[in-house]
Order: sequence, then C-alpha cells, then structure tokens
Amino acid sequence: PIRPFHALEYFGIKVPENKRSPLLAFNHSDFKKLEKRQGWSSKTTYQDEYDNTCDFDVVNQLSREEFYRDYLLPGRPVLIRDQASDAELQAFSKKYWQTTTDFHPTSKHKVGPTAYPHLTDQQNCETRLSISEMENATECPTMPGIPMVHARHPRKSDLEVLYPATNGEVINPTHSFGKLTEFFHTRSGDMQLFWGGERSGATFHWHPSAFNILYAGLKEWTLAPPLFRGFTGMPASEVQLDVNASLKCTQIPGDLLYFPDYWGHMTLNRRFSIGAAVIYGEYNRILNVDPAEISARDDELENSASESEGEKTDTLKPRNEDQAPATTEAPDFFFVHINKCGGSSMISMFNKHCRGQWKNEKWSSPAALRTFHCTAQCWIDHWGEKAWNEKYSFAIVRHPLARAVSNFFFLIGQCTEKRSKICEERAIDTHYNGTNINYLDDDELKIKLFHSWVEKAYKLFPPQSHNNHLFGTHAHNNDVYSSFNATMSSWMVNADGEIAVDEVYRLEEMGSGGMDKLSTKIPCLKNAATAERFLAEQQQGEENIDLQKRVQLPTKNRSFPYPDYKRFARNSRTKDIFLEVYAVDFHNFGYKWPEPEPFLDRSPSSGE
Repeated sequence: PIRPFHALEYFGIKVPENKRSPLLAFNHSDFKKLEKRQGWSSKTTYQDEYDNTCDFDVVNQLSREEFYRDYLLPGRPVLIRDQASDAELQAFSKKYWQTTTDFHPTSKHKVGPTAYPHLTDQQNCETRLSISEMENATECPTMPGIPMVHARHPRKSDLEVLYPATNGEVINPTHSFGKLTEFFHTRSGDMQLFWGGERSGATFHWHPSAFNILYAGLKEWTLAPPLFRGFTGMPASEVQLDVNASLKCTQIPGDLLYFPDYWGHMTLNRRFSIGAAVIYGEYNRILNVDPAEISARDDELENSASESEGEKTDTLKPRNEDQAPATTEAPDFFFVHINKCGGSSMISMFNKHCRGQWKNEKWSSPAALRTFHCTAQCWIDHWGEKAWNEKYSFAIVRHPLARAVSNFFFLIGQCTEKRSKICEERAIDTHYNGTNINYLDDDELKIKLFHSWVEKAYKLFPPQSHNNHLFGTHAHNNDVYSSFNATMSSWMVNADGEIAVDEVYRLEEMGSGGMDKLSTKIPCLKNAATAERFLAEQQQGEENIDLQKRVQLPTKNRSFPYPDYKRFARNSRTKDIFLEVYAVDFHNFGYKWPEPEPFLDRSPSSGE
C-alpha cells in the first residue's frame, strides 16, 4: 500500500495522515477477564498499556473470496479477531502448563536477544531461563539490560501437549489456524512457537507470508512494505522504524494476523506473551490444489530436472494428510543427504546392503518432504527427538567450492537433457552464444562462466535472504525451515540452530578411513567392496585417480567433463563471496580456500 507520505512525495497527492481505529475495537473488560483466567503476569512498565488502534484492517469474519480479493492478491496485511476458541486459549494458560513437563513454568529453555540469534551471527544467553523467570522479565546474566525471548520449531510431542483436542494437528478447521484450511485447502506449514517477557520480541526481519496467532499477553506489531524491509540483529526494544514507512497494530489473545510475502516486521511484547506462527510462502500457495497433488508435482520435477542424482527406489505414492506414515518405526540410522556430497551413492549402498534398516519414504507435513533430501530438522519433526537421539545420525560434506562447481555443471546437463525449471530457479544459463556450456572445448571459458554465475547468484540470493538456499541448492521443500540456507551446516541443525548429527564425514576423506569408520557405526556396510564401490563412484577423476583405474565402475549421474575445482580458486571475487556465504562451513568442517591449480591437460568428469 502507498503511505500518505509517499503519495505526496512521488505523486503530489495529499492524503490525510491519520491512524485508523480498528473496525472492531477489543473490549477492555473482556481482555482483563481473559488475562485473569490465563494466570500469567500482566505487569507492565509501559505508561500507555496498549494502543487500541491499527494502521490496517481489523475484521471479525473473512471469507476466502474476500481474503484473495482484498489482501492476498493486492498484498495487504489484515488482522482477524476471535480466531481461537476459549478451550484453545486455555491450553496456553499458566494453570494448564503447570500440568505439563516440557512447558511447566519451572522448565528451563534456551533464550536469546532475538528469536533466532544465529541468523544474525549472535549468541544465545549462556544460561537457560525458566518460563517463570521470563514471565517476570528476568535478565540474562551475560546480557544485562537486554530482554530475552524463546523461539522454537515445536516437535510433534510439543504439539500433542498444546493441541490435545486434535492430537497435535495444528492446522485444523477447529483451531486458530483453521483459516489456512479454508484459504489454501491445506493442513501443512512451518510452525514456530514464541514466548517472552515485557519488551522482548522478534526483531526486524522478513520472509514469505505468515499467519500469526497470540495466545497470551499483548503484542505490538510493526510492519513495513517490501520496499522498506530489512534485517537487524538489534533487540526489538531498540529498533526504531520510520513512521512514514511502517504500520502498527496491537494484537490481543485470539487475534490472527496475516502479513504478505516479504513484508518487514517486528514484534514487541507489552507483557509476558505467548504466540505462534505458520509461515506459508509462495510454493505452498497453489490455489485449490490438494497437498498430495503438490507432492506429486514436486516429485515429478525432482525426478526429472533437479539434483535427484540418480535415486533408484521403488515408486512411492504421495499419501493423504489423514494417512499414517508409510512405516511406523524409524530407520535404524539417520542420514542427512546434502546435495552434491556423495549422498546418492550412499543411499544406493543402503538400498543394496541395508534392506530393512534404511527406508525410502515421503510425507506431506510440514511440507512435501522425503528421506532422500531430508534435513536434520526434517527427520526430527517426523520421527521425534527421542528417536533421533537414540539412533546414529551422520552427514557427508564436501569442499564448498568443489560442491558448487560439481552442481553447476551437473545442472546444466540435467536442464539441457530434460527440463529447465531448476536452472531457471537457480539463474543458471545453459548456453553460451548458442552452444551448450558442457560442449565448450575452452576450459578457461567454462571457468569464466561459472564465476559470472557466482556473481549473479550472490546478488539474487544474498546471505540472510529468504531464498539464499538457491545459491547452493534446490530447496527440496526444506525451505519450510527458517534456518535452511545455502550452507551445508544448515542441513544439519535442529530448531535451536545447533549441529544435531552425531558425526560429519568429509567426502575427500572417505577413502582414508572415513568409510571404515562409518562401517563400524552401520554394520551392514562392513564390506570392502562396498567401500570401494562408493569411492570409485564418487572420486572418479577427482579425489582418487588411482582407485578409478583399479575399480572400473560407472560414475553415478555422470556429468560432462569440467575442469578441476581448484582451477576455479584463482578468481578473487568468487573467493570473497564463498568465504562470506560459506563462512560457517569453512569453520565447522575445517576447509580452507584451495591453492589455485594451474591448467592441466585433462578434463575430469564429475563425482556425484
């Protein structure tokens, strides 16, 4: 929407600058009665307890047609009153939480100056705070003066406690997020849960559209249209936004607030508050399409034009939301398959040597996900934290530059032979002057074209942007998790942003003890021929030329020849970009920028 200031500045149209009261003001006495029933502290140091005005529409009822016409299509926010039943609100009361274990007021939780400190290179408080301490605005000993907030992607067990009436199903017609089932015919989405004391909140940031419900307390929202969006690591209480470029609104328990794609937003708790959100971005908003159809469409795209990398499994039909998982027991181990890091060959080995212990599955919540490219958080959400902690989990990584080079030329081949959607998504041009890049004879030209793509992709998918993952990978629907980005580390983190896998193996070291070590953890892989097969497939022409000569086995997903990745290390701009984008990977996995390799008269083919 055009604000009065900009209407005058850009168009010469004078519009009265006045705040609009809500169409439905909330009743002060009813609000106080609800606060008393919920039992949480209502203490506040704010001089004005709340501002009973809103700069955008407040409605009590909203049909699907009205939502699309007035808010979704024109990109306008809206607040919908009274969307949570009294029973749902009471499930977030202090009295009910005192009957639980994980949400008991004395239970301690990780907190920080912002909802997800790691996203802005900050740290959590070194001390966990109890819910009661946060209710009373207790300060973090190592961060005095900074209000603390807790944020999490709730586990299935959490949801079963908080939404007992539907056995943990959140996006249900009977709940506050029921509007998603009405508007989008879905029951899936990325849910987040928040609580914090007075003056805490989510600092200014942006991402795809979301629906936000408040269950307890009082929350002040500040929104900014996409033109004025931004990121900051400052605590919400310290952020000051231009009133000419922002909109404010006060949210009370039961209010469901919707903001469109890429709107900047921040929240400030006016007292201890508990809320939840479902991020429901562009991919999921396919009008009138059942989630199973979305899953089938994604599978078709994945199998034909993405980095599916030669998966060979039985065809699995997308299941309906109401169906049980394909299996009722978790696999014997969890493998986080990061794209272009040897995962396809590893899964091929599981299918051959570990039948019954490894399961190839698909599920549709919180999105159309599958085991083939499942992040740590994806595994945890599906099988629960208990199963994750009891089973062995691991991931394989690769030098960030080698991974990117392999991916670049692999996708050019895939998009040329099949469909171009993935290359379009990743901004990869498949041809140069009418010739497919993979057919170019000039290695130096191939290297130059890669560097040009790096520069372009960096501008289109910068760090901390909602689509940064496209710098390194197709999302495989893992973008439902706010922590997912271009880095390999983001595949392995839990809801707290911590590396959650038991062990991380480097692809370059699988031939020098890595495979033997892995075999001790997964006995079905204790087979020398298996190890040699994996190494031959992954390192042919790259990390282990001698082994290639000894074991003549076809390489999975054979790509056209391209130069050794070390020859790409000579470009200083690419180096600066990679050291920024993949800083956490270089740190976590001990990689260093390679010494540039001079031209060699050989053109190795890709590993995986």
